[in-house]
Amino acid sequence: MTNITDDVLLLLQCPITRQPLVKAKSELLDRANGMIHRNQLTNRLGEIVDRLLDEGLVDEAGEWLYPVRDGIVCLSADEAILQDRFDIEEDEAKA
Repeated sequence: MTNITDDVLLLLQCPITRQPLVKAKSELLDRANGMIHRNQLTNRLGEIVDRLLDEGLVDEAGEWLYPVRDGIVCLSADEAILQDRFDIEEDEAKA
């Protein structure tokens, strides 16, 4: 797992909404991974997400999830995963 400090998080922002990012809760990642197993999760481009998520960052409004892969935060807007399909409250998504 990556060790993103609060100081680093203060520097990061969502490339779509320009909002600050927070660490995603494990409940959100579990739901996303369940959808990945069923080939039901797509990114902003509509591509199927096929790699399980160990970590992720969420924008402050709880709209977008950004994967962390091999310890690297993927802040490409194209890689963003819209959270509304997870059917959870925004406060549940943030650690």
